[in-house]
Amino acid sequence: MAIIHCVEDAAAKTNRNGIEILESITEGFFTVDRQWRFDYVNPEAYRILGRQPGDLTGKVLWEEYPGLEGTQFERSYHRAMFAREKSFFTDYYARQQRWYEVTTFPAPEGVSVIFRNVTEQKRVEAEREQLVLESENQRRIYETALDSTPDFYYVFDLDHRAIYANEALRKTWGVGDVRGKKWMDLGYEQWHADRHDREIDQVIATRAPIRGEIPFTGTNGTRVYDYIFA
Repeated sequence: MAIIHCVEDAAAKTNRNGIEILESITEGFFTVDRQWRFDYVNPEAYRILGRQPGDLTGKVLWEEYPGLEGTQFERSYHRAMFAREKSFFTDYYARQQRWYEVTTFPAPEGVSVIFRNVTEQKRVEAEREQLVLESENQRRIYETALDSTPDFYYVFDLDHRAIYANEALRKTWGVGDVRGKKWMDLGYEQWHADRHDREIDQVIATRAPIRGEIPFTGTNGTRVYDYIFA
């Protein structure tokens, strides 16, 4: 009897340790039995779901959270329950207007679920994507406008590598893609490249524009060009 008592104490201690871990994690966790009744719900899950502790115990998942039918939630819960397969997904729950990141896996008496609310993360991602789209649209408008003028426009980065040149200048340089190229790659002589490098460094250091005049030999011959670096 003493040996049995020790085994029971060890099992009880293991169970308590497991519950303590689930109570302290920063993700929501719950289990449902084979009748889809909530069995265990940790404090973080109650906080995320906006429910009072103990409020979900014994209640049916589908009744407490209607509208899951046909969603990834339902498919993954069923996969864990009946196929006994683990799955990970992110989906939108329309009733709460929230995005959840969820892991479901089979449990001895039903299904276990770990989840977190990622609505804010999704909002930030959507705003970032919108800004990128708007920036790309503005860039296309900008480049279309510059490609329609006979004047030369180009942009270099802080390492003196070309980022952009309008169509008129690309034709004069005789290149199709200027990205990543330096002055010497574009047909400039060493003295000419050195001069423009010094001017770029000066503009970077002073934030003041520089104006000059210099000859350049391109596809249309040698001409003298007036320029401004800003």
